Amino acid sequence: ILKPFDLCLLADQGVFNNERLDELTISSSFLYSIYGADRQHSFDNAIASRYPFESCKNQSASFFSDGGTRSILKCHLHDDHPRIENHLFTVTHLDHLNDSNRLKQSKAFTREKDFIDILLGDINALTRDDYSDDYYKKNIV
Repeated sequence: ILKPFDLCLLADQGVFNNERLDELTISSSFLYSIYGADRQHSFDNAIASRYPFESCKNQSASFFSDGGTRSILKCHLHDDHPRIENHLFTVTHLDHLNDSNRLKQSKAFTREKDFIDILLGDINALTRDDYSDDYYKKNIV
């Protein structure tokens, strides 16, 4: 399904840590991939790329939420292509069960000095109310 798109980067959340992740990256011609968690966890975030990784960091939330401890995988790619150079690519799976935890996650993950250029992941964690101007002004800005 993905091959015709000739993607440079693929990021996903809730990826199972098994040989199928490796099969997907190889069959899609991605030369590099990183899995967020250590091998003892069953699933986490992952990024596959045609470009090598310059640096990667998996940051876990410091608190437990209803859906488990969440994390964000952050990667800089090593290439001088203008779409790649000096950009921080991230992927996360936000808590979809508890609005308070989701907001705490968002704030914890963006507190670092790193400026997130591209955030990929579980945007469907938001409820209908989360899309209102009032909610945005109160909780996001």
